[in-house]
Amino acid sequence: MTNSENRRKEVLVDFEEKMSLENAATYFETIAKKLKEEGSFTLTHNGQTIEIKPSSTVELEIKVEIHCTV
Repeated sequence: MTNSENRRKEVLVDFEEKMSLENAATYFETIAKKLKEEGSFTLTHNGQTIEIKPSSTVELEIKVEIHCTV
């Protein structure tokens, strides 16, 4: 087992929200701008505020869900 397989993940924020494609793009652009300029960004959701300050190497995870009607 490698070190990366050994490490456990702790989910600090699990954020899901329906929004327009334009709003989603703006949301990602804002995060990207903050990361480039300041190396961190702040998430606020349900009264909880968390400053995200990642290291210089990050793991990016993208999940795509398709909802089908039966």
